[in-house]
Amino acid sequence: ATNPEVTAQQLAPDWAGPKLVFRVVPTDDVQGTFAAGFVLNKLGHKRMSILHDKTPYGQGLAEQFKKTYLAQGGTLASEDGVSVGDKDFKALLTRIKSNDTKGIYFGGLYTEAGLILKQMRELGMKIDFVSGDGSKTPGLIDVAGDAAEGAYLTIVGVPVELLPSAQKFVDAYKKRFTGSGEELKPFDHFGYEAANIVFAAMEKSGPDREKLIEALRQTKYEGVLGTTTFDEKGDTLNKIITMTRARASDRSFPAVTDAPAVKNGSSK
Repeated sequence: ATNPEVTAQQLAPDWAGPKLVFRVVPTDDVQGTFAAGFVLNKLGHKRMSILHDKTPYGQGLAEQFKKTYLAQGGTLASEDGVSVGDKDFKALLTRIKSNDTKGIYFGGLYTEAGLILKQMRELGMKIDFVSGDGSKTPGLIDVAGDAAEGAYLTIVGVPVELLPSAQKFVDAYKKRFTGSGEELKPFDHFGYEAANIVFAAMEKSGPDREKLIEALRQTKYEGVLGTTTFDEKGDTLNKIITMTRARASDRSFPAVTDAPAVKNGSSK
């Protein structure tokens, strides 16, 4: 639910009913913009190839990356769409390999991302791979194995393990969920925060729908994510993105230290 239109449509003249959608995560336009700036300014790549999975999420992310990348002086070596469920990307990757690209930006989810990474390395492609939060999950390493090593992946907000305000949440989660497959996932703390914001608003509004929506609109909540407030669309004002890099050996995604979390989609 990170497509900008999810909340932006509430400001359309023909929107019927109350504006009742609120989000605690930044939108894809913020994430795609940051990734483009990182590729140009941190990696120094002036020529990139773009792939996306033709879904609203994947294509939207790729289009925002493209828009910012071109506006800031980058050039595209190629741009292609793949289908969710595709397994064999070698013909496409062979063509990309021949066009002197410096890296691939992929908009989509970890399954296709993992297969693309694995087949890139099998073809001897040593170029950088950059993707979004749909790929930042241990599932990427399950699919790609060691080929996931070094992949650059953006995540909305700050990784929960780096948030001092989230330490109690992390400790409580690890105490409550201890089984295989129950590890803390990238969006668990966002879900926890969203629920607590609703509960806090209900305490103010009581069991009244209109009053609850208005209470949410007036939110100023101190919690796991720090301070959360919403703009007129219902989007969080915490527009922070962090770049991480996959480490296959321990299935982790450390933050890139020379690319600090940024606000408003632009490097600070």
